[in-house]
Amino acid sequence: MIYMERQAKMHRMRLAREPFGMIASGRKTVEVRLFDEKRGRLSVGDTIEFTCTDSGERITVRITDLMRFSSFSELYSSGLLDDCGCGGMTVEEAVSYILRYYTASDEAKYGALAVRFEVVS
Repeated sequence: MIYMERQAKMHRMRLAREPFGMIASGRKTVEVRLFDEKRGRLSVGDTIEFTCTDSGERITVRITDLMRFSSFSELYSSGLLDDCGCGGMTVEEAVSYILRYYTASDEAKYGALAVRFEVVS
């Protein structure tokens, strides 16, 4: 039997200044997104190039884990608040924050994804 190794892919995502800065400083090691079609293409070992929407700065990370949840509440309740850059927030506050970017109907349709990563450049 022949096994073919999957080629890692590069993905691009935009981030606001604050979460971008938390990644750059090492305070954020998990990105939270909808588990929509685009995020369904992510795999462990792939890289993501995050671009800061304010400055255009870029940072590249390698995906080390993907964790799927039925809702943002379930995701944040799993103990990921600090890793997501939401330290000091309650679960409810973190959910309210993320729903500024997504609709509740999209959350219900797609569910949530926690992308754990390590900075590579």
